[in-house]
Amino acid sequence: MQFHQNVKGGYVRGERYRVESGEQGQPVLAPLRGGPKKPLPHGAPERFEVYREERLGLAVGDRVRFCLGGTALDGKRRISNGRIDEVAGFDRAGNVRLKSGLVVAKDYGHLDYGFVITSQTAQGKDAPKAIAAMGAQSLPAINAKQLYVTASRGKEDVTLYVDDKAAVRRAIHSAGRQLSATEMVKEQRASPQQAPSRQAHPRRPAPKTIGHATWREAVIDRARQWWRRRGSSVVRGAAKRAGFRPPATGHQPTPQLGRI
Repeated sequence: MQFHQNVKGGYVRGERYRVESGEQGQPVLAPLRGGPKKPLPHGAPERFEVYREERLGLAVGDRVRFCLGGTALDGKRRISNGRIDEVAGFDRAGNVRLKSGLVVAKDYGHLDYGFVITSQTAQGKDAPKAIAAMGAQSLPAINAKQLYVTASRGKEDVTLYVDDKAAVRRAIHSAGRQLSATEMVKEQRASPQQAPSRQAHPRRPAPKTIGHATWREAVIDRARQWWRRRGSSVVRGAAKRAGFRPPATGHQPTPQLGRI
């Protein structure tokens, strides 16, 4: 397994471990580069990936494909995911020397043969002749878009090998539209037999709108009401600050507001 994010407890991004059985049968992690064993961080499963360990025999001239990006043995040159290269030889330690000049550690791990690649991996790559195998096991991934990508990889010629021509033809008629999780659930539930019937609901009355003239009258009326409540006290406060005393029996006249 390999961590792609740091985890509390001394687990560093990029470190790789081999899962082993502990004394009481619980899984423990043994670092591939050596060191003390560590417990499995059950609380952070989203921060590591688990792989099946296999041996890959290589010889000079073999084409290899990188299944995960990383760095070369010198720690400087970057290796992109999906890169295809050719084995040029090996050094005394068993590390792989590639035709491009890169030297990859013998325990890099994320390597596979590059003689055959998937249609998605082939995007952006081309060759004089392309050969595609479209068997029954690949039917769920076959559609019109996938066929276009596959057929357009060959500059001069393309050959398709199928084991069920009729099934492949039906699959190619699919547009290959990618659905979201919500759309997939809706398509599974909304079948002709299970489609819910639409019920007519009474329409809600439209909200009342106020015309331009009515709106102006409402504003004027609200201003008059505010002045009746607060106008007298405001005027008396201003007169008091100015040193003016109104008559004891007098009344403050209410101003007449015109239309806006």
